[in-house]
Amino acid sequence: MKHHRVKETISRETRETLLTQIQELTNAMPVLVSVPDGQRKRMAKMGLRSRPFVEDAIKLATEHSDILPRTYEPAGLRAKLETVENLRDIAAAVETLSSKLSESLMVAGAELYEDARLIYTLVKTGVRPAGLEPARAKLKQRFKGGGGQKAPEQPAEEVPQAA
Repeated sequence: MKHHRVKETISRETRETLLTQIQELTNAMPVLVSVPDGQRKRMAKMGLRSRPFVEDAIKLATEHSDILPRTYEPAGLRAKLETVENLRDIAAAVETLSSKLSESLMVAGAELYEDARLIYTLVKTGVRPAGLEPARAKLKQRFKGGGGQKAPEQPAEEVPQAA
């Protein structure tokens, strides 16, 4: 892995600005809902393979609105289809952003962890200025019980020789 791939920083002020903007974005989409897991599992889902079916059904309903119950309006169905298409585009953009955020967090964390391990190695093996022992002992706790001693070797079983 290349070292120091995340070079930029995010200040507390920038973080607060971004969190406010995310909240504003959320507020700008009143169509967003939350669905409990149990209900989500029971819902019929419209995937990419179902989309032509849905479009054909809406077209049929538009051309023959007399077959629909009074509670259905073809214009409402078309508007809902447009909403689904728009939500799908927005979701794709947000998923791209989410993926980049997750990967940046992972890389920055990995780099920071590598740096911390290097510092620990230097403290553990290098010259220790006065007063460093409590800090070294605290860092050492991270690796407590994580190796260092090999398990006792078991004697190999003797394999009977064929006569």
